[in-house]
Amino acid sequence: MLITDTIKNFTLRKSQFIMPYLADIFGITGVSLILFAFFLNLFNRISQDAYAYVLMNLVGGILACISSVLIHSIAFTILEGT
Repeated sequence: MLITDTIKNFTLRKSQFIMPYLADIFGITGVSLILFAFFLNLFNRISQDAYAYVLMNLVGGILACISSVLIHSIAFTILEGT
């Protein structure tokens, strides 16, 4: 029983340790994609109608939304989900 409790507590602590880093990785990647698409459009390297522009914004928004769910930020989840 002691060994099972130790393993359970270790697994719980491990997931609590990893989850914030996953949220950061998803968030930084998502926001970077959105900003990259914005700057490409700003400097006339890509059109707003291009599939690449739409795809970068879509994937970036989804990653940022996943990040906000992982950190339990309801307001940011609503913002990214709309």
